[in-house]
Amino acid sequence: MPTNRWAVLALLCFARIGLGFQFQSVPPLAPFLVAELGYSHSQIGLLVGLFLLPGSVLALVGGALGARFGDKAGVLAGLALMVAGGALFAESRSFAPALVGRMLSGGGVVLLTALLTKVAAEWFAGKEIATAMSLLLATWPLGIASAFAMLGHIAAASSWQGAVWVTVALPLAAFAAMALLYPPLPGAAAAPVPAIVAGVLAVSGRELALVLVLGLAWVAANASYVLQLTALPALLIERGSSPASVATLVSISPWVGVAVVPLAGVFVDRLGRKTALVVFSSLAGAACMAMQLTGQWVALWLVAASVLGSPGISALISLLPEALRPDNRGVGFGIFFTQYYLGIALLTPIGGLLQDLTGGAAASLVFGAALMALAAPILLLFRALQRRLPLAA
Repeated sequence: MPTNRWAVLALLCFARIGLGFQFQSVPPLAPFLVAELGYSHSQIGLLVGLFLLPGSVLALVGGALGARFGDKAGVLAGLALMVAGGALFAESRSFAPALVGRMLSGGGVVLLTALLTKVAAEWFAGKEIATAMSLLLATWPLGIASAFAMLGHIAAASSWQGAVWVTVALPLAAFAAMALLYPPLPGAAAAPVPAIVAGVLAVSGRELALVLVLGLAWVAANASYVLQLTALPALLIERGSSPASVATLVSISPWVGVAVVPLAGVFVDRLGRKTALVVFSSLAGAACMAMQLTGQWVALWLVAASVLGSPGISALISLLPEALRPDNRGVGFGIFFTQYYLGIALLTPIGGLLQDLTGGAAASLVFGAALMALAAPILLLFRALQRRLPLAA
């Protein structure tokens, strides 16, 4: 078993790549699901958005479950849920079991997001933790990019079911690697499950208000990104592009994110001026999404949206500690991500509904751009509340 923390990080990154890969498996397969199974665009939106619905609960309790049963057992349970959910989705011929399969997979993804982040932080406590966390976070866009680059081609060459089974293979391989190779950190411990209730009650009204407002901005920016990856392929296919070529084109955005996300965090730390950065980044990102509607220079606007939008998203998450006393940050982060998963689950299907109501994907992309722009005034509201509600000692 590896004992070097970098070898452990490599193992954690391998396990985490499958999260984004399985999450964004539906958009590149949407044309096949619509053509072969008759799914509506609202149903496609539900398959994407409700994937993260279990996170509204597991974001709060995931860390405590790992403490109760062990981090390794928790990680293996999350990977097992991804395997089971992906298998159910692959073998579904109607919408209801497909949705159940997606939600099972999403439960595993959310559980793993909490646990893998916690485990990496413990292995790198006081030792290059910013670098380690940036590398771990970059696996999310790497998985998304791989899904867009591969799955449409696989479905065209074989079937959409074959493509879904590929998304099962990665967490299955990660399950075997974690089971055989992961060495638990000696002496690692965390609070028991009942401590969550006491921790939530300890969060003040001021802290809760700030977390919820900042969470709205975070939800708006991230839902915008999900809608872009869902609506843009449909828009380009409407205009005559092939599903395989569209999947390759749209994968540019997450591939750029693999490089930009770690660099954006460094940029935010060095520059400071987070309020101005969020306002500029969200408005610039929204403008780049709007330009995609023209159908001209789409690759350029995808890259620009990632490059200009990522620093704002990094700045938003870095503001969360300002909203919380140090002893409440663990629970505060849980509340924040609970709101995130619930918001994504609610907003993404709205994009699909708009697409069905208008008969085209442009409305969904406009909705995504509007959400990105909305992050700016919400952040200004957060700053105003900070001034009106001083942090208690």
